[in-house]
Amino acid sequence: EKLTNTITDVAEKAITTDNGEFFVELDFGYNVSSNQKDDRNTLLKNAHVALSLACNDAHKNFYLYQPVLIEEIQRNAQLIDKLRYAIGKNELFLVFQPQLNLESGQVTGIETLVRWQHGDNVISPAEFIPLAEQSGLIVPIGEWILKKASVFAKRLVDLGYSDIVVAVNVSPRQFSHPMFCQMVQQTLLEVGLPAKNLELEVTEGVFMRNEESTLDVLNHLKSIGIHLSIDDFGTGYSSLSYLKRFPIDKLKIDQSFIRDSHRNDEDKAIIASIISLGKSLQLSLIAEGVEELQHVDYLRRLGCDEIQGYWYSKPISPDDLIVLLEENVDHNHQVNQISFAT
Repeated sequence: EKLTNTITDVAEKAITTDNGEFFVELDFGYNVSSNQKDDRNTLLKNAHVALSLACNDAHKNFYLYQPVLIEEIQRNAQLIDKLRYAIGKNELFLVFQPQLNLESGQVTGIETLVRWQHGDNVISPAEFIPLAEQSGLIVPIGEWILKKASVFAKRLVDLGYSDIVVAVNVSPRQFSHPMFCQMVQQTLLEVGLPAKNLELEVTEGVFMRNEESTLDVLNHLKSIGIHLSIDDFGTGYSSLSYLKRFPIDKLKIDQSFIRDSHRNDEDKAIIASIISLGKSLQLSLIAEGVEELQHVDYLRRLGCDEIQGYWYSKPISPDDLIVLLEENVDHNHQVNQISFAT
């Protein structure tokens, strides 16, 4: 670690040229052998294994080789191979989590979530989505998710939920694909879904790439009527300048701030600051991971617009979601009748 820091301190100093300043970022892989039987090729191969992990880790720039690393790489490679055939084998499926408007008590939005059933095992999205991003499979998988979600959104519109908005997550790699905008427009056209019923969620990592290109894509999507939101707000990009420049409609407060907010004053302060910032910029705000009544009460007092989490509903199947929407409409109709009679 000391050697890594010494080299990094030198290498990451700005290189000044006639075309501006340039920076070099380094990743390191080490292998220390206690076995005299290890030959040169084996030592280098193991060092490359450690290096590959360092390159894929956003928070750590060096790894020291250990045998368990080989097992992890082999498992990831096997999962990627299986993931290539997951769509064709109908192993991927969608669930939907409703988003509740705190003022009206109505479900106004739905987030699309993907699941992978491989044999008897359900593989966590936290495990296979990063592998899909790393391997490039996120592009075809993301397209499949968008089409399936749009079909379901059209089904809801046809059932009379004309104002419902179905949200779909877009990964940085998918967003930067040159045909992304065309794919989204073609999907809406084929399905017959109005653009106003679709929301695309991007993470703050998207804004760390080519800002001008990002701005062009977001402006184009916004021009055709699609809603745009920032997912996991407050956990990534440090600059807030993009909130002023980019045509964002909604901020999603990350669940890491919500989870313990009923017993953590620091989390409460962060939540209050995000809501105040969003309100001043005339953005809608939604809190993820709402699981306690205390969360609901606190968010309502602060003026948060929507909530999403197990307090109201876990992610559920399309058919169960339709039943929930029907019950939500019936409940609000009864409340309105009581209020009118009073």
